[in-house]
Amino acid sequence: MTERGFWRHTESGRVWAVEIEKGQPVKCCGPLDASDADEALLPYLDYSTKDLGLIRAEWSSYSPLK
Repeated sequence: MTERGFWRHTESGRVWAVEIEKGQPVKCCGPLDASDADEALLPYLDYSTKDLGLIRAEWSSYSPLK
């Protein structure tokens, strides 16, 4: 099952929308302005694998944005 949410990189503060399957990122969209992190927008963002390597390489440095 795919889950979507906003995640913040703890060092840079950048916010990304991330699709997650089995606890791992599979697609992403961003970086985004934190003010654009509205849950209602998650289904409409343009997710891709273009920057996925960046997210996966430092996945332990991301935390859910609440």
